[in-house]
Amino acid sequence: MLSIYEERGIAKGEAHGIAKGSLQGKRDVVLRLLRHKFGDLPDAVRGRIEAMESGAELDSLADAILDAATLQDLHLPGTERNGQAP
Repeated sequence: MLSIYEERGIAKGEAHGIAKGSLQGKRDVVLRLLRHKFGDLPDAVRGRIEAMESGAELDSLADAILDAATLQDLHLPGTERNGQAP
């Protein structure tokens, strides 16, 4: 039988795992949308997406992808034009 503290620890661990899985799922969707719309992605773009820790930021980016005409419109690292920031 588990103590109340062990049960709480397990519940916290499960919640943390679910949150991490949800974030990774959002990252995967954003990367899939980007590749589908713009083709191969610069390493800097992939790295930036993988580093995102905010579900809201990933959701906003997914929405912005739908309206972007070019990868540069999203203002992500590695998408500068001629070495200049967009």
